[in-house]
Amino acid sequence: MVKSAQISLILKLSLVLSFSVMFLVVMQLVGGATAMADGASATRTLPAEVQPSERFEVSIDCKGIQIGGVSEILPEGFIYVEGSVSGDIVFEEVVDRKVAFGFMSEPGVFTYDVIASDDPGMYDFSGVVKGKSIIEDKEVEVSVTGSSNILVQMVTEHQLTVITFNTTLIGDDSVVLQGSLNDMGGAEIVAVSFDWGTTGSYGNTLSAGQMSATGQFSAELTGLAGGTTYHFRAKATGNGMTAFGQGVTFVTIQENLPATSEPTTTPIMYTLEAVANPPEGGSVDFSPPGGNYAVGTIVTLTANAAQDYEFDNWSGDLSGSENPETITMTAEKSVTVKFELKDVVTVSPTPTATPTITPTATPTTTLTATPTNKPAAKPKVTQPPATSEPDENGGGVNPWVIIGPIVGVLALGLLGYFLWIKKQEEGTKTD
Repeated sequence: MVKSAQISLILKLSLVLSFSVMFLVVMQLVGGATAMADGASATRTLPAEVQPSERFEVSIDCKGIQIGGVSEILPEGFIYVEGSVSGDIVFEEVVDRKVAFGFMSEPGVFTYDVIASDDPGMYDFSGVVKGKSIIEDKEVEVSVTGSSNILVQMVTEHQLTVITFNTTLIGDDSVVLQGSLNDMGGAEIVAVSFDWGTTGSYGNTLSAGQMSATGQFSAELTGLAGGTTYHFRAKATGNGMTAFGQGVTFVTIQENLPATSEPTTTPIMYTLEAVANPPEGGSVDFSPPGGNYAVGTIVTLTANAAQDYEFDNWSGDLSGSENPETITMTAEKSVTVKFELKDVVTVSPTPTATPTITPTATPTTTLTATPTNKPAAKPKVTQPPATSEPDENGGGVNPWVIIGPIVGVLALGLLGYFLWIKKQEEGTKTD
């Protein structure tokens, strides 16, 4: 009965504990569902579209939560750039496409970088944030809202590009204008010309002909007034596109004053960025070096693979698999260079033959006895010492050969002692 009562009590306690745990789980889920009303939120911001393999920034604004973490699930083919997180994040952890960020106080806005997939298409981000609510002082879980879709779209391989050079042969009524067509933009024929005038609105066009390949072009402008400032820029039209070079000014000669030709503004500068995928796969060199270039500059990129890696292809603002490759700076440019692990060939060692040792026969010496007239000596037999160990045939000396006599002597001694005691007792009775 006592044992049955103990079992019944244990079962009741188990049921109470189970219902308590279920109650706590339900209350936590309800608290998570109402966390938005408590002021806890997380909002993601993404660019509307990116290019294949382009590196871009993701921003998350996390409010109303302290001592917790944000878990983001990246789209298929997207790669998190480790170490790129900014803000009050104390740790990061990456498992496949899942990236977790931990914080010890309300993080506010923080960012991290991602490299887009190689394949064009629409992709989705998702995520949750878990932690202690600042207002309610309880554990909450809310979904990350805001931007969740991003478009990966292939860009045009070529872009029509033209730049303006300073003038030469400036006279009092004429000048030679110069420019350079750096990219045909996929067109077979490009018409090149110069816009010019006495103001930055230009108003006039001087044709420099048509070009079927990239290169420099020029045209002489005549009928100008001496001592006058003129503005001009190079222009290219082809394949339904029009491109312009930067504006430049010059002053025609008046009397003995020297002529001048200078840009109207500081040259436009653009930044070139290259990212290795994966980061440990290698690096990229720029020529000319620097990474910040004037508009129209042609930069040569050379991919240098690390040990055990090899160059695969370019993506982003550069495509193809030529190495080295060139790019023309007409805007901010970002290039991703992809490296692949080399195929490792395992060479198995050739087994060596085990030497065979052939035993050689040991020569046997045969001794021949010479008979004599002396009688043969009687052989002397030596008795081996007694041993209790059996020989290889199971024989040997029986240990009772030694122990038996000793036991017998002791038995006889004891018998004699008892007989002597009995005799003494009989003698005492007689007296």
